[in-house]
Amino acid sequence: MFFLVIIFCVCIWFIIRFVTKLLFKIVLITFTLLIIFLGFWYLSNKNIFDTMNQLYCNDDGGIKNIKCECFVLNINSDFEKRFDKFQIDSIKNDPIRSMKEFKISYNNKKEDINNCFSKNGLSSNLVEEIKNDIIEKTTFFLKSFKE
Repeated sequence: MFFLVIIFCVCIWFIIRFVTKLLFKIVLITFTLLIIFLGFWYLSNKNIFDTMNQLYCNDDGGIKNIKCECFVLNINSDFEKRFDKFQIDSIKNDPIRSMKEFKISYNNKKEDINNCFSKNGLSSNLVEEIKNDIIEKTTFFLKSFKE
């Protein structure tokens, strides 16, 4: 019986030693991948405000001008009202913060955006489509990690 207890203790010691090394390696690999992912995101210099302007505010006319007028200009006005020029530049250079501030501005102006689309005879469902499209275009590199 004493012999079985010693063998059992030795086995537990080996298992704990192996598992902790394995867990340490898994945590280290995960941490490294997270740093690489965030670094790539920061170096991509894609901010949601510039992407939104490029997508919808051009001289083509038609529905894109309505999207620019109703969606982009409303969000930009809220964003520019809350921050000064230097803060705006700082936020635009930080993709995570620009996404956060976009969501705040979107929530602040959501009703105005819906009213503008309704006034122009477009569905308010278009607002969610535009928002999701802009977020998808800004975070394009996430798709490459999912595939």
